Amino acid sequence: MSKKIIALALFTLSTTAWSFAQSYAVSVDEAKKLAEKLETSINSNNPAVFSTIIYMPELMKRISSKSEISKDPAVMAGFQQGFNLNQMGAQIINSIANGSYSLVRTYQKNNETHVLFRMFGDGGLNYHDFLLYKVKDTVKAADIYIYLTGEELSATLAALLNDIISKSSIDPQAQEKVNFITQLRTLQQKGAYTEIKKLVESQTGEIKKNKAIQTIYIQACQHVDTDNYISAIESFAKIYPNESNIYLLMLDAYYIKKEMEKGINAINKLDSLTGGDPFLNYYKGVFYMLAEKVDDANVAFEKAFQYDPSNGLNMQQLVVTYAGKGNYDKANAVIEQYRKTGKFKQAYVDELYEAIPDLKKR
Repeated sequence: MSKKIIALALFTLSTTAWSFAQSYAVSVDEAKKLAEKLETSINSNNPAVFSTIIYMPELMKRISSKSEISKDPAVMAGFQQGFNLNQMGAQIINSIANGSYSLVRTYQKNNETHVLFRMFGDGGLNYHDFLLYKVKDTVKAADIYIYLTGEELSATLAALLNDIISKSSIDPQAQEKVNFITQLRTLQQKGAYTEIKKLVESQTGEIKKNKAIQTIYIQACQHVDTDNYISAIESFAKIYPNESNIYLLMLDAYYIKKEMEKGINAINKLDSLTGGDPFLNYYKGVFYMLAEKVDDANVAFEKAFQYDPSNGLNMQQLVVTYAGKGNYDKANAVIEQYRKTGKFKQAYVDELYEAIPDLKKR
């Protein structure tokens, strides 16, 4: 099966509750309006909304609360100047090629309002949980919980600052260390995965175990070598065995190792963490197909199609299961319904016609 079917997104910088008092409450309607703008912007290949959605003073405050080093005004001033939200937005856009950035749900918890987004495409699967914050009459985000890293963006950045600054205090090449993550991201955008792998492996000490660096390294290994990729994922699981993001990270490993039951269990755990995402039925179907449980796969693909008929990969799998049973009428009906979606791509249908010639004859 094509690797794109089950590839995991390894976005470099991921839901638990935050506890800080907001000056102004954000209503569910306000949250939905902001989510709609963000979804439209990202799916139009425009990072503009994402680059302005985070309220930097609050994010900097949250970073400072998690890092002694970041309490130094000079450190924070330099960090804020170099922090590039446009680059993060561009990474999301690259990851959702042939997929989408979609609102899963809006919810309120502990008097705070959140919007949960799913990121899916050639880059794979990830979730972003935005904690919303109102500045006068404008809705912003105070932080983002990124599922893949298993922590808030502020926590990832605080840990990164601690690693880099503490190391630079005894390293004469301090500037090189400060620019390490920026260097990795630049290489990532260029697709220089072999260089990333070598660069991370050349590091020593705690910085090599940093979560953000680990996720970049895992993604690089994914593109370089399957054995190294599995080894990198399993190594992460040993370093962070109790992290919530392990369910997301291990999906690819379970698929490659053909461990269906573990894969289904991981999907169920992830579904629970997200508060329920019907889209995950697509992944269940993929694992059932891996074990040749076609009937179970068919049910899962049907549920995913009912939830989102625009998912071309799920459409293909559902058609395959119908055609395999000789249900060509149902298979063609699925194709026709997919044609009517705003994300229709003829290439997906052509692949089916080439693989199953009888579809065209019915």
